[in-house]
Amino acid sequence: MAFRLLHLLILFFANVAFSFGYGVQKAPAPNVTYFGTMHLTFGDFLVVGNTPVGSPIITATQAGNITGPDFEDILLSQQVQATGVSPATGSETDLPSKMYLRPSFETGAEKYFYMNYMVSTALVRRNGLDLTLDIWEVTWPNV
Repeated sequence: MAFRLLHLLILFFANVAFSFGYGVQKAPAPNVTYFGTMHLTFGDFLVVGNTPVGSPIITATQAGNITGPDFEDILLSQQVQATGVSPATGSETDLPSKMYLRPSFETGAEKYFYMNYMVSTALVRRNGLDLTLDIWEVTWPNV
């Protein structure tokens, strides 16, 4: 235990020493590009309950579409698992009307396969069981 504490203290002081600007370059800010807007209508939410990773919520999409500068498509009805609901932004029983999230996509469609690896952020607005997500793709400049 004492060794772990000593190791953590050494790492802490090493990080502090190097953070004073000695040979350190600032990382460039990421690029944020508008990707598209997604509209979703959900059925009833099923709250799974407490699990080791939080309180998952499962629902089925009743309808949905996504539009962007270079595309427009509909979303098929499917099961959706929402994770990461936290008291800071709401709870299972009282979701806020506006929140931020990091959407991830899973598709086998060749046309949209790149979305499986896309890093994105979104502003979500809720009106009952209807959600609107304004999605931005996050990329990093060459360093």
